[in-house]
Amino acid sequence: MIEKLQKSFFEKSSADAALLISEPQRKYLSGFNSSDGYLLITKSAAYYLLDFRYAEAGRKAAHGKYEVLPLSSARKDLTDLVKREGIKSIALEYAGISLKTAMDLRESFKEIGTDTILDETLETEVKKLRMIKTPAEVEKIAKAQSITDKAFSEILNFIKPGKTEREIAAFLEYEMRVFGADGPSFETIVVSGENGSQCHGVPTDRKVREGDFLTMDFGALYEGYHADMTRTVGIGSLSDRQVSAYELVYNAQQAAIAMIREGVSCFDVDKAARDMIEGVYPGRFGHGLGHCVGVEIHEDPRFSPICHETLQENMVITVEPGVYLEGDFGLRIEDLVVVEKGGCRNLTESKKELILL
Repeated sequence: MIEKLQKSFFEKSSADAALLISEPQRKYLSGFNSSDGYLLITKSAAYYLLDFRYAEAGRKAAHGKYEVLPLSSARKDLTDLVKREGIKSIALEYAGISLKTAMDLRESFKEIGTDTILDETLETEVKKLRMIKTPAEVEKIAKAQSITDKAFSEILNFIKPGKTEREIAAFLEYEMRVFGADGPSFETIVVSGENGSQCHGVPTDRKVREGDFLTMDFGALYEGYHADMTRTVGIGSLSDRQVSAYELVYNAQQAAIAMIREGVSCFDVDKAARDMIEGVYPGRFGHGLGHCVGVEIHEDPRFSPICHETLQENMVITVEPGVYLEGDFGLRIEDLVVVEKGGCRNLTESKKELILL
């Protein structure tokens, strides 16, 4: 990824170097993850400044892509490196770092006669790279999703009236670990009954009851890549209204997935599902239809009413319509798909026809 960025970025920027600081950007470009570090990329070389905690692992992961340098004082170590390499202008990542960090670095580089470039070129070029997954990235995401599917199979035997949302969330995360996850992709969402109308609700001590919808939004993290899926199941018997709402969401998702292929607008895919739901429950589907995933759980582009990005082959994106009725119930169905030239490949294998437990 470093070589790709060198080619695309330095063709468009006058900077002598690019500095990446945020964890997702460093992870994506280097293939090595650490909670701290500085990745400096020039036209012909790359340097990863890492402290003692990560230096050894970073060297083992380098494979000639970058040189690991010791990090003790960021300000001194960076300015020494910039001076040594004769760098007169440096493009600084700024979307994923704090204003204070940007100002401190700018002042440090100014003291040694190096200009700091703060524009969108660096962000834009990395974003373009991250949108299109390599075969290796797709494979890791597919593995993460496979782990997620296995955990779902296990949770169906665990759920019963009297179990709390917290217990179900904990069991899901435990099972993902058992099947090989490095951890959860995000804070697991488990909401039941009236709590289901909170689309990003936090698991509580509420006990699952007969007649509930139970919505579980979860995913596995595998080798730095995320999975994401949602399934809503029924506990015991459901009302005709609940069953009808489920069928609506299911059909809306199917309609959206049928549209996904290279060259289609994200707006149009979102609209296919949204129009169906809005026709029955106006204003009750308040979030976007989906988002790309990768080294972060939410990446661009997104299926939404404000995104007109065109789908490209090997984008990996969720499809997650829902209905949320405050004080009553909510439900969501979410799959993870890979965009292909003539359609899409669904990485999610779990059954999504209505399950009654």
